[in-house]
Amino acid sequence: MLRVRTLEASLDQGVHEVTISAVGPADAEGQDQYPGWTRYVSGVLWALQRADDEDLRPDPQFGADLLIRSTLPVGGGLSSSASLECAAALAFVGLGSALGRDNPGTMLTDALTDAHRADVAAACMRAEVEVVGAGTGGLDQTTSLRAAEGMLLSLDCRDFSLQRVAISFLLRGHRLIAVDTDTPRTLGRGVRLPPGRFRGRCCGAGRGAAAGCAQPPRPTSRGG
Repeated sequence: MLRVRTLEASLDQGVHEVTISAVGPADAEGQDQYPGWTRYVSGVLWALQRADDEDLRPDPQFGADLLIRSTLPVGGGLSSSASLECAAALAFVGLGSALGRDNPGTMLTDALTDAHRADVAAACMRAEVEVVGAGTGGLDQTTSLRAAEGMLLSLDCRDFSLQRVAISFLLRGHRLIAVDTDTPRTLGRGVRLPPGRFRGRCCGAGRGAAAGCAQPPRPTSRGG
């Protein structure tokens, strides 16, 4: 059993109890009984229980009681959904998995290798695509879990390999400032796709782009 509540005023409707065995793909029967934001949390637990790495899987009978508070504006374009997924995932791994039991508290930060973090990010992506039903390419989840201070993350979304490039010298004497414009950002209607179709459409778009780049440029004529 998962009990969740948020202190975000626009979403708070008290405590919600979610039976994890009832969680499934967004288009499955009965999924609308839970508020949409809770699926970002329950979907992560559902996906982690199916993770390839057994050390990251919470125990089958694992449950949690979470009170969620965030300073990120909802829908402000600052990856609030990915932040919620990743925070929930780290809590579930820390409290319910073999890796978490062997590395309690802050020890888990050092115990999580980049490969572990990539697997956790993949679980968060699967939760958002399959359980929430929103198309995500994985950039936000990957950055939340695998970024490093003072480094630029170069991500190849074909296999999620990445490179970290030092950029501290570029920021010398400058600051990056994030400003909340109070203008909500939402995913448009029609983004819900059956499992696997989102990745298929991305791959198809990638092949089309590659084919387009392979075409020689068309000559242009100018009237004189």
